[in-house]
Amino acid sequence: MLAQFRKPVNIYFLLISLLTFLPFSPKEPSLFIGTFILVLAFGVIKEVLEDRKRQKADDELNNSLANVYNYGNLYYEEAPSKNIKVGDIVVITSG
Repeated sequence: MLAQFRKPVNIYFLLISLLTFLPFSPKEPSLFIGTFILVLAFGVIKEVLEDRKRQKADDELNNSLANVYNYGNLYYEEAPSKNIKVGDIVVITSG
């Protein structure tokens, strides 16, 4: 939720919403607070959907197979990318 306040437009909406609580404001505070909450809610929903999409892409890449050199058997074998460790020799092919 705090990430939403990195956007200048959300800070602007927050300031305007707070100003409506002052006695000289001609606007009803609930109108601006409701709008502000909706803007934040849509931002949070958008971020959740983007995170799920990114997680799905990460899982797909981590489960893809790679040719890794097996030091014990002295040949290359297919293994999931998530099992590759520092120092492993990997065959990289284009395509």
